[in-house]
Amino acid sequence: MPTDLPKGRVGITNPIQAQMSHLWDHLHHLSLSTTIDFDKDPGGATIPSGAVINQMYPGVTFSCVSGTGQEVYAHSASDAATAPNVVSVPGACFGQWFDSRMGAVKAQFEHPVQSVKIDAKPVLLPEHVGPITNKPFLEAFDSTGKFLGEVLYPLNYGDPDYGNFRTLEFKSPTANIAYVLFSSQHHQDPPVYGEFDNLAYTAPLRRI
Repeated sequence: MPTDLPKGRVGITNPIQAQMSHLWDHLHHLSLSTTIDFDKDPGGATIPSGAVINQMYPGVTFSCVSGTGQEVYAHSASDAATAPNVVSVPGACFGQWFDSRMGAVKAQFEHPVQSVKIDAKPVLLPEHVGPITNKPFLEAFDSTGKFLGEVLYPLNYGDPDYGNFRTLEFKSPTANIAYVLFSSQHHQDPPVYGEFDNLAYTAPLRRI
């Protein structure tokens, strides 16, 4: 009888493992979506305006690149896509609008993701003069820093609804997006600032 015990254990374990493997075959194609609204922390508490959020959210690290500092802030905005906050960087105009001269927000993911989106709107100062060509943008990169692609604000100056929030979304064929950058172009004057809210990303379920 003792010599039969290991066989019995194997006989019990293998069906369970087979069932789990079969279940995973059905689940692995599913995706998990996460949205960061910059209004609530992971515990559900309201984020005060001016709070640094670089390390606040599990699974993603924020930083400011090519700017005057690396901090990324939640900042109150009366016209936020979801109240009360938007996301901002040091030196932003009125604390909430920025373009590439002030830097870009980098969202670095703990594990590669397949799609990323951010709500963005262009903001013009009243005294602007000249052709309006700059646009808010979202850029995606893989783990080696390879540029995967860019999405621009879809409306042109003068179009109906120009100046309202639109969702910029980049989708990759596979889960290979390691980080994204978002800001607003500044190829020439007049400046077009960007206001950004509600970062969302989707990744396949990971087997643990």
